[in-house]
Amino acid sequence: MPKIYIIAGEPSGDQLGKTLMKAIKKQKRSASFAGVGGEKMQDAGLQSLFNIEEISVMGLTEVLPHIFSIKQRINQTVDHIIEEQPDVLVTIDAPGFCHRVIQKLKARKFDVPKVHYVAPTVWAWKPGRAKKLARLVDHLMVLLPFEPPFFEAHGLKTTFVGHPAVKGKFDQGDKATFLKKYDIPRNKDVITLLPGSRKKEIQTHLPVFESVAKKLYDRNQDCVFVIPALHVTQDLIEDFIKDWKMPTKVILAHEDKVDCYAASQLALATSGTVSVELGAAHTPQVIAYKMSWLTFQFIKRLVKVRYASLINILQDRDIVPEFIQNDCEPQKIYMGMLDLMEDSQAVTKQLTGVKKSLDMLSVDETYPGKEAARVVLEYIN
Repeated sequence: MPKIYIIAGEPSGDQLGKTLMKAIKKQKRSASFAGVGGEKMQDAGLQSLFNIEEISVMGLTEVLPHIFSIKQRINQTVDHIIEEQPDVLVTIDAPGFCHRVIQKLKARKFDVPKVHYVAPTVWAWKPGRAKKLARLVDHLMVLLPFEPPFFEAHGLKTTFVGHPAVKGKFDQGDKATFLKKYDIPRNKDVITLLPGSRKKEIQTHLPVFESVAKKLYDRNQDCVFVIPALHVTQDLIEDFIKDWKMPTKVILAHEDKVDCYAASQLALATSGTVSVELGAAHTPQVIAYKMSWLTFQFIKRLVKVRYASLINILQDRDIVPEFIQNDCEPQKIYMGMLDLMEDSQAVTKQLTGVKKSLDMLSVDETYPGKEAARVVLEYIN
């Protein structure tokens, strides 16, 4: 029975891990899994070594308070891998955690085929990371079609496997079912708020999103706001919105997110994988993101791309409105959302542009993660 050890250090990687596990099971029913993952990978059958919320932090000021506990989790993971003796190790994104695990495995002379999923954005900043990654892993699976040459130049086998969200059934949501389940009248305008999946992101963005929602509700009393949450963030979000004056519902993302997208007239989201999900669901969107001042000062000196949303990056043009850092303020975001709510031509233009970006993320496969599963299983076969 082949054993695959999978590590996902953050919620977006957790979704990729779940898709990969299900795709591997379709091709190799006898495969078993061990590792570190979130609620989605646990739903797919993984018994996670610990809660990934403990290591799901990013940015200079955000990481520092957790550095000692993260080091402990790295050591615990290394011990667990050696104990499990897997046939292949798959690490998903989260380079700060995953790469240190691999380095420690090498230091302890433990040899196992290593496949990394999701490339570091060397095309955006710190190109030297491509050479470093080539020394760590045997194979890299990338989500973007233009990424392989950056790594192949350093001798790293690299495969474009497509983005699972493109074929992840996000366009198959049921609006009527969602409205009935949450007792939302059909004449209401559903607006989805996605403030992030990490605790720090939620704490940073929800106050801004609240102000935007208030402005929208003052203008249109027929708005209902919905916030998809993970189990680990549900209490935090519900506590934050308990005094909101606008009608707002918190739902569990893994149960009703797809139906929620189908029911939504518009979404306000932080940048990340969710932008691709919304695009695949044909839901108009606005992107907003803010980080600590120190982290932003560091990143802005290194980043080479103009956009935060993958939808925009792929075509290097404005398709989805972005409000980043200093622009992440209620009035600007409100005006951007108002344009989409009141101008059907702006919506049509966005969705047309989004489709072109999504087409660039697709590979010829019959189900999500098929190509990624094939790559991983090659190292077992």
